[in-house]
Amino acid sequence: DVARAFAAATQMTRTSWLVAALAVALAVVAAILAANALSRPVRALAESVHRMSEGDLSQRVEVPGTFELAELAEGFNHMGGELEKSIEKLKLAARENQELFLNSIRALAAAVDAKDPYTRGHSERVARYSVAIARHLGQPVEEVRKVRIAALLHDVGKIGIDDRILRKPTALTDDEFEVMKLHPVKGALIMGQIPQLKWIIPGMKYHHEKWDGTGYPDGLRGEEIPMLARIISVADTFDAMTTTRPYQKAMRSDYVVSRIKTFAGTRYDTRVTDALDQALASHDLEVVGEAARQAVAS
Repeated sequence: DVARAFAAATQMTRTSWLVAALAVALAVVAAILAANALSRPVRALAESVHRMSEGDLSQRVEVPGTFELAELAEGFNHMGGELEKSIEKLKLAARENQELFLNSIRALAAAVDAKDPYTRGHSERVARYSVAIARHLGQPVEEVRKVRIAALLHDVGKIGIDDRILRKPTALTDDEFEVMKLHPVKGALIMGQIPQLKWIIPGMKYHHEKWDGTGYPDGLRGEEIPMLARIISVADTFDAMTTTRPYQKAMRSDYVVSRIKTFAGTRYDTRVTDALDQALASHDLEVVGEAARQAVAS
């Protein structure tokens, strides 16, 4: 019988196909496992590179073994460590430069204030008050930083004013007052020579402008006055009234705020005077200066 004669051959053929299929399946599985073993560290490396590009320099990749991928991962980890060290050094240098910059600004402001014994420390105090006001206005961190620097330098133009006028213990004459009114413009001219600090000029030049347009030097009114200048204007007045001057004694801070608020909408922006009131009420505005402390205590 033909079927019986070829039965063994038929069975052998079926077995061969089964073995071949099984071998192919095993080969595919082995290939998948091998590819996965190779691609897993590559994917991990790619993911770490992506995270590092987004600023996470703490990324490291662990690849066991001694073949090329392990060496690549080791090189990547070394690179990441060196980059992290370099970034930390840059951050430290940036902080030191920032401190140097601020200390230089403070020194310049102190030199200006020292020309008049009654205004010693004035710029530093105005800067503190301006920062408190800016925070209660909801200003972002970067804007608060700008307010601080602009307030420190708001009176730098007094360098160009005759000491006899600055130190005069009695009221200024009309002519002397016209000379004094030049200090915002002089300050703007001085700082205008430094391109990196041109952004502070509006705060310096216009901190004596009034909301109703009767201020100087340009008679700006309302929203025409830069916010920097509006904040410094209120802080400047607050410090002038809470420290002893030749023409007045220091006044209580709560009284000063109430007086300033009576000029909201005429001399000052109402939002800024409200922010001053809120800062004082929430104890975010610390009145500094010996004369002011004595006034508060009394």
